[in-house]
Amino acid sequence: GAELAGFLREARHEFSLASSGQLAGVGVLVAVNLLGALYLGPLLQHVPRYYSSHSAHDLITFVKAIYPGLAVYAGSLVALPAFRFLHIRRLNADIDARNRRRQTWAR
Repeated sequence: GAELAGFLREARHEFSLASSGQLAGVGVLVAVNLLGALYLGPLLQHVPRYYSSHSAHDLITFVKAIYPGLAVYAGSLVALPAFRFLHIRRLNADIDARNRRRQTWAR
């Protein structure tokens, strides 16, 4: 039959249930988004004030207006998972310590 562990083992938290391939794809998209935002910011600061085309002026004015939101979004796509990763790592270290204590007590 199955052997019992002799103590209750607490399960560790997973960062994600996605496959490594899916996580890699998300990582590429996040990197492209962040690099695009970092490239676009300085580019928008050096755009001439007047344009020969009225539609180009309207588009650039619109992109300049929404750029702060785009930059916050790009930064959040990096920062929030990083904070989640660090938090889960700390939680798992605590869980591992409790599991070691339970295992010691069960002996």
